[in-house]
Amino acid sequence: MSNQEKWLNNTVLLIAFLVLPMLVGCSQGMALKPGATSLDTHTKSVAFFTLVVKNDFKPDYGAAPCFMWVKSSKSETVQFQLEGDWQGNGAPMLFYWMDTSEFPVSLGLEPGKYTIGLVRGGGSNIALTWGFGFPLNTEFDLPPNSVVYLGHVVMTNREREGDEERSGSMIPLIDQSLSGYSGGTMDISVTDQSSEDIPKFVAKYPCLKGLTIKTAIMTKK
Repeated sequence: MSNQEKWLNNTVLLIAFLVLPMLVGCSQGMALKPGATSLDTHTKSVAFFTLVVKNDFKPDYGAAPCFMWVKSSKSETVQFQLEGDWQGNGAPMLFYWMDTSEFPVSLGLEPGKYTIGLVRGGGSNIALTWGFGFPLNTEFDLPPNSVVYLGHVVMTNREREGDEERSGSMIPLIDQSLSGYSGGTMDISVTDQSSEDIPKFVAKYPCLKGLTIKTAIMTKK
């Protein structure tokens, strides 16, 4: 099999890994839009944070987050589709994505208590395609009529020890092994970088200007 044929086969697997979730349930986009000048929080409040995926195990194989699942205290789960980094690159089209960038995440949700679960994403180069799927397992409380900053989240892929949860699938075998996602696990950190993050959100999303933005850093379960 030629390198081109192998790449095409593995790309099909990656597409299935990332696109299948869209086919089995409704996927919502990000709550904040760059072109919007107003924000209605009467029905749904908005929670936002930054997300970085790093690969310390195999640094040459960065990945972009693409999908995120959020579960309410009522056991309802909402699937969100990320829309790229600050420049709009990296998601949902991940071909040739090898960078480690910061992704703005904004979730429109009814007031209540929530848990952020699985995050999925991936990347590729000319020869390989790879993907990850790992839960954040973070909790937050969203008040009514509010805009809330939840923190700065970093998912760091490192070498797996013992029976620790894998960062990604074992398939495709070679690609996942070489990229470090089948042999790695994710360390999750959440920090308060509101002094840097909030101005970046306000600059990108004009609808936030003049609004009261609360800071309530989500916590690990």
